[in-house]
Amino acid sequence: DGPAHGIHTIAWCDTYTNLTRMVDRQGLQEFEMRVLFQMNATDSSCLMDSPDASRLGVYRAIFVEEGQGRVEKFRPYAPPPVDWLNQIRQTLHARILAPKA
Repeated sequence: DGPAHGIHTIAWCDTYTNLTRMVDRQGLQEFEMRVLFQMNATDSSCLMDSPDASRLGVYRAIFVEEGQGRVEKFRPYAPPPVDWLNQIRQTLHARILAPKA
């Protein structure tokens, strides 16, 4: 229920094994959006039900949005600009303050 109340979580982990030490399989399903970098086929299958992340090159990643069923490959180069982050913050803040129908 976090996003409905303006609470969002960004988490990072270096291996699937370490991730499962901190978050159980049911808890992992709460993370609707995921970014996967190159990893072995087993870990990829556990995180996105496909071994696609095992076929990534070094400078490639996969964005997975479970709710929309969207999978998109991309090239991560640098952190987003501060002005873009501020725009996203304002958008999320406006959603929180908007009256619900």
